Amino acid sequence: MSWEQRKLGDIASDMVVGGDIDKDLILAEGQYPVIANALTGDGIVGYYDKEYRVNAPAVTVTGRGDVGHAKARLVNFTPVVRLLSVKSEHDVFFLENAINTLKIVIESTGVPQLTVPQLAKYEVAFPRQLDEEEHIGAFFKHLDNLITLHQKKCFEWKKSGFSSASISWEQRKLGDQMYIKARIGWQALTKNEYMESGDYYLVTGTDIDESSHTVDLLRCHYVTKERYDADNKIQLKEGDIIVTKDGTIGKVAMITGLDKPATLNSHLFVLRDLSEKLDNYYLLTILTSPIFEKFVVGTKTGSTLTGLPQKTMVTFEFTAPNIQEQQKIAGYFRNLDHLITLHQRKLELLERLRNSLANRCFIGEKYTLSKLILYHGSPNRVIVPKFGFGEDRHDYGRGFYLTENLELAKEWAVCRPDETNGWVHKYELEMEGLNILDFQKYDVLSWLAELMKHRDAADSRRYKMLAQKFIEKYGIDTCGYDVITGWRANASYFYIAKEFVRDNIDIEILEELLSLGGLGIQFCIKSERAFAQLSEVEQDIMSVDYSEFNDRYNSGTTICRAARS
Repeated sequence: MSWEQRKLGDIASDMVVGGDIDKDLILAEGQYPVIANALTGDGIVGYYDKEYRVNAPAVTVTGRGDVGHAKARLVNFTPVVRLLSVKSEHDVFFLENAINTLKIVIESTGVPQLTVPQLAKYEVAFPRQLDEEEHIGAFFKHLDNLITLHQKKCFEWKKSGFSSASISWEQRKLGDQMYIKARIGWQALTKNEYMESGDYYLVTGTDIDESSHTVDLLRCHYVTKERYDADNKIQLKEGDIIVTKDGTIGKVAMITGLDKPATLNSHLFVLRDLSEKLDNYYLLTILTSPIFEKFVVGTKTGSTLTGLPQKTMVTFEFTAPNIQEQQKIAGYFRNLDHLITLHQRKLELLERLRNSLANRCFIGEKYTLSKLILYHGSPNRVIVPKFGFGEDRHDYGRGFYLTENLELAKEWAVCRPDETNGWVHKYELEMEGLNILDFQKYDVLSWLAELMKHRDAADSRRYKMLAQKFIEKYGIDTCGYDVITGWRANASYFYIAKEFVRDNIDIEILEELLSLGGLGIQFCIKSERAFAQLSEVEQDIMSVDYSEFNDRYNSGTTICRAARS
């Protein structure tokens, strides 16, 4: 059943914006919450005992700072400090999720502010039956409750971390009978010496998995035998503890599962007990506890780059019982860590499931009421799109690719370097009832993961292993979608993808780098149903002169310098 697209201003019975807090009435506890724009603590800044402005149920929307976050409210309340409130006959949990998928952005040189007239112009798709809304709203409320439950469990378990402040055990310093070594400065490796494969691991700080405090050997680069042999003091052994000492200091891991010899890169200490009185897992527990974290914070040096020199590291003090008790304590915390990791993974899966379902439910209806005009560029005068045809190595896999951009389609038509003219075919896609996956509404990492499913940015075994892990973490299940739309990959993708999975590019600049390529938006027709709703406007076929493209190519203005996806 198709949904109806409505503006928020048309469905709202009342939309108001919050004013100032009445300091004479505000209480720490009371009957009616006073709500501002904060995203923590449900935004509640206090209570009024007898007064309120908005009758629940209603939905609030942050109108200042981080704008556009909606929240269902079931208790009468007063909005303040430009918090927006929407009253309507629609289910509040449905409306909350629908507004949260709008990705509201306000361009501003100062503090962003969302006004009632601006919010009123946004459109949301609604089912034609209220009971359908209520079922959808209840489903997402249940998912949110599950997510909150796992968040609380993880937080509570993390709070129960190690503390030995009140325990009377043997006091010792880290430097007592402890082997502590690092790569000497003059031995520093250059990135030119990093190898994609080899027989000797090079362990760096970026290879540390902070959730499990282990080294992910699949991420490691390799070095030559000569470089490995150059310093036996930093050759690693099973059970060694490593700690980052420069840059992001205080990351800790244990070396486990070594199947090849390994050496350290710069910026890391290797720790190895020489007293035979200290359990490795107990030491790991100490170094991943708030005790060591507090020590690191208090001893950072350097104004720009932080550092933890060895002379400071050896002064770290901690307490330890006999080794049998150490092993029992370490075992307890390892079990606790496994439990936290399990719930964190469940939490990640639930959040991904929730976001995916919300986008499919609310954003997927974006095109249901209209026809879309699309173009396909080809060297062929006659084209017959067929379900099941195409190549798996294209951006979104097998399918028929089109674009709304006529100029991009022209370039597709003459991308082959054979100096022959091409054709642009015009199509109408009836969007009624189609399930659309729009990568522009997702994190850029999900789009990158989809490309990695179909296109290899490098041939090395290490890249392929890293890419598979990346896909497992960020990929979206595209089964069940009729059409996929999003950016197209050009030559820059291959470099960026390869460098990102190697941790050479920060996530903060990844989206900016990808946007610089002028990638263009494409549509991939995937399902038999979508093919059935695609029809060519044959009278509007256009011939494309190769010389026009050739001139643009040589002048560097072309969109299509890379091979056509």
